[in-house]
Amino acid sequence: MKNFIWILALIISSGMYAQEGGNLAGTIKDNEVFDEGVVFAEVRLRDTEFSTQTNFRGNFEFKGLTAGSYLLEVSYAGYETLEIPVEVKDGESTQITGAMSAKKLSLEDLSSVMSETRKNSGVTSDMKSPGEK
Repeated sequence: MKNFIWILALIISSGMYAQEGGNLAGTIKDNEVFDEGVVFAEVRLRDTEFSTQTNFRGNFEFKGLTAGSYLLEVSYAGYETLEIPVEVKDGESTQITGAMSAKKLSLEDLSSVMSETRKNSGVTSDMKSPGEK
């Protein structure tokens, strides 16, 4: 019986010293579409192996992170990459909300892409870029 009490005390005390890590969860919204969640955006913690995707509501979660400062990086095709500095603490769950904006293309950017595409495809056209005479 005495051994059982010692083992029980050892198990309980070791649990008090164990670091469980922290959690990071959040929602990524779309600035362009009435703050709807961005579906399947790539979410990663820069300079780590941690990476996930948002779900159908734009939510994501990382569990059991080592306490410290991280740079959360969110990317999605056609949108500006979002970077959010976050602080994770042991035994706590950090919640964040971020909003993504669509990339802006100028006419010059679009024109150069079209010209390059025409050049690589071998198709010729009388179409001129803006500003050409």
